[in-house]
Amino acid sequence: MDTLTKDLRVGVRSLRKRPGFTAIAILTLALGIGASTAIFSVVDGVLLRPLPYPHAEQMVQLREINPRGGRMAFAELNFLDVRTRNHVFSSIAQYSGSLSTVNGGSEPVRAYACAVSSDFFNVLGVQPIVGRTFTPEESSTTGSPVAIVSYGFWQRLLGAKPELSGTKLQLDEKSFAVVGVMPQGLGFPQSAEIWIPREQFHADVSRSAHNWSVVARLRPNVSVEQARAEVSTIWRQLKQENGKDINAIDFTVIPQQEYIVGTVRSPLLMILVAVGFLLVVACVNVANLLLAQATTRQRDFAVRTALGATRLRLARQFITENLLLVLTAGALGAVISFWGVKLLLALNRQALPRVNEIGVDTRAVAFTFALSLLVATILGLVPLLRFSVRDLERSLRETGTGARGFAGRYLRSLLVVAQTALTLVLMICAGLLARSFYRLLQVDPGFKTDRVVAMELSLPSPPSDEQRYKQFMQSYKRLMEQGIAPEAKVQLSTQEERLRLFQKQLLERLGSTPGVSAAGVI
Repeated sequence: MDTLTKDLRVGVRSLRKRPGFTAIAILTLALGIGASTAIFSVVDGVLLRPLPYPHAEQMVQLREINPRGGRMAFAELNFLDVRTRNHVFSSIAQYSGSLSTVNGGSEPVRAYACAVSSDFFNVLGVQPIVGRTFTPEESSTTGSPVAIVSYGFWQRLLGAKPELSGTKLQLDEKSFAVVGVMPQGLGFPQSAEIWIPREQFHADVSRSAHNWSVVARLRPNVSVEQARAEVSTIWRQLKQENGKDINAIDFTVIPQQEYIVGTVRSPLLMILVAVGFLLVVACVNVANLLLAQATTRQRDFAVRTALGATRLRLARQFITENLLLVLTAGALGAVISFWGVKLLLALNRQALPRVNEIGVDTRAVAFTFALSLLVATILGLVPLLRFSVRDLERSLRETGTGARGFAGRYLRSLLVVAQTALTLVLMICAGLLARSFYRLLQVDPGFKTDRVVAMELSLPSPPSDEQRYKQFMQSYKRLMEQGIAPEAKVQLSTQEERLRLFQKQLLERLGSTPGVSAAGVI
């Protein structure tokens, strides 16, 4: 301990004597470590961190395969058959959601509401922290309208009341009694804030209406490959039974983690590797500075060696000095990483999954500390290599004459070559990405984009009429079987007429606004 304390004191004095070198080295390393920590935080939150559910490795997503080989959502009738015929899932559920106008809280809001089937929360393996989940009676067409809300919704809009009796929410003009509150952090799917029973609404009657996502939990000791084989077998059975009514060419199973990550895995790993190269370039820069500083301290090293200091003792001193340097840079890098993560999320929030789990937390800080220790150790050994092949007499003689020595020139040249090579790789990759981005900007979308402004308009959904919906779907199915598009006008409800009138008046007013040459809605 006394030796370590002495080494720390000597290291602090040495760095204070070289303020210019110390500032440049700390700033260089801080930028490299900060960028690495920021990217690691994103990669950790998206790719490495397990899903926040019990035994998340058992959760899978089911998709249908279209004739082009792409994945698509499930038709409800197909889901119901898979649910009853499979032997590989302990629970399976379908869900679908959208933004809805919600009243009944402290203020009206637009919130993501999701209709889920009865086993949804069993698949996730979570239980409410307040209240309960849906009862079997509520998960039926005759059940009382009920809803479960997220922890954040409960805190913000319901006053975090522990007693839910009498609490009602109005979703698109329909009233739902709140019966439960989910734990903090649960926002599945897509940051959902309200869950309602799917069974209370009319069922889809077409096997080609791909409107539902399906999530399931594997039974213990059942692999993803076994599940894929079974759902594929079920597809073949359904295809034989229903023929052309099924337009999918297969069913498949995807691990939930893989499904959520989607196509962002490769880009994130590529960015992580690029930032790793950037950190190596920063370390090589600092290593060159350390070699230059070691040359000016050559006589000191030679005298200490002559007095009996071993190479291990010198190495420990080098590592201690660089540990002070790099830990300071690491602390500054951690601060920079907070800004880096905020910038990355601001630029890519819509494209990144699990965005609510991304942040500089204890795992990121531990990564920064471990990275700093590794960098300090490597940089501490670099000056020692400068003198590892030199004998004491030659060292003393060169320090007196100002000779530089072949070993020092060779090592510095090697570091310069490595730095140039890595920088060239990064510059080539950046150039290729810039060229690809430029080419994407030059793609003709088939319409003029100059002076065009787009906006989203979300209106309350009209109340559903189950009988009219079934009649329409049956008529549509018959017309499609005959290869005829449905041209007959459908009688609109009063609410639908109001929505049509609103859109008509909106377009008329937009079209008459000064500066607007045309307006349309889709």
